[in-house]
Amino acid sequence: FEEGEDIELDDSILEDDEDANSTEIFEEPFSGGGHELTPLSFSGRKVIILDENEEQREVVAEYLQQRNGLDVYTVDCIDDFWSYVNDGDCDLAVVSWNIEGNNAVHLLDSLVQQKPELLCIVLSGPVSLEERLQALNMGAADFISRPTHISAVSQSVLTHLYLSDQGRAVDI
Repeated sequence: FEEGEDIELDDSILEDDEDANSTEIFEEPFSGGGHELTPLSFSGRKVIILDENEEQREVVAEYLQQRNGLDVYTVDCIDDFWSYVNDGDCDLAVVSWNIEGNNAVHLLDSLVQQKPELLCIVLSGPVSLEERLQALNMGAADFISRPTHISAVSQSVLTHLYLSDQGRAVDI
């Protein structure tokens, strides 16, 4: 894959792991720290997705809504992203590393300055280790390289919401 190359997503991924996040798999929910965790433990929490690729953006949104009950808002440009983040009570952002012809360095820097409590997970096609580390050092909660299975994005979102609720961050 070349940097910036679109990665095709197959809509069948929503069916491939139909039971992956089903509470029916477990006889009892996971109990950690006095809390019983299920895939719907964070139902109603607000997530914004910023990605110029409509298909990828909508597939991630649909998965997070259907599997985890999250309230997901999607945008394709930085101006719309800031409008939502500044007007709403947002818990987490999932952003594409390559947005509007640039990497998301400026966006991450602005997020850390203006909304330090907002968790940010970065999605990207193949990039250098330096770029990945740059994003993490700037405050990204996670950096996920595409192609990836959609459940990996869901797991990262749920993990960071859980740790945020516990008042701690993930050590990378």
